[in-house]
Amino acid sequence: PGLTPGGLIRAGLCGSPSRFILSRFRPDSPRAAGAQMRMTLTDSQLADHLDTCSAESRELVETLRAIVLDTAPGVTESIKFNSLCYSIPDAPFGAIGGNVCAIGIRNGNLSLAFLQGAGLPDPTGLLTGSAKAKREVPIHTMAALRDSGIRGLIRASWEAALHRCDPRADPISPSGGRPPSRARPGPSARPRRGQESGP
Repeated sequence: PGLTPGGLIRAGLCGSPSRFILSRFRPDSPRAAGAQMRMTLTDSQLADHLDTCSAESRELVETLRAIVLDTAPGVTESIKFNSLCYSIPDAPFGAIGGNVCAIGIRNGNLSLAFLQGAGLPDPTGLLTGSAKAKREVPIHTMAALRDSGIRGLIRASWEAALHRCDPRADPISPSGGRPPSRARPGPSARPRRGQESGP
């Protein structure tokens, strides 16, 4: 309570369960602000999930949860594999195919897990693990959550998940812009049959 982020935005996700389109406006734009939708656990569901955690672990989970929901607009929050799981809504293969990240506690140790973490950019070396794809970031203190690399990994994983759902979706660069598109020649640029192309 009090850590639930406001303005959770679900924008530009449409189509059938097998196809998603990332709309051509940034999630934080005024237009996107009109498409807000929360897809999160209720307070009672979250409380039940954290019932056996220590007060310190609970505070870490709630803070990290707020960061995830603020950084990855429109994700669905669910409990899978005894973890808080965040994924693209209605993705093929559900919470696995559309996975963005997961918050898990094992033996009192908190971690932020990425099922496809091996392919994420990690300039500050936060990720650990040697599995083929999965990587984790161990979280021991509140100070660790202030590392900007945490948000960078979540954002990169969110964008990668959107791309897996629809490879044609427009990527959003870290700077917020989009890569320049290649201009296609219009009809007037193509010479007509029999028309000489040179002087």
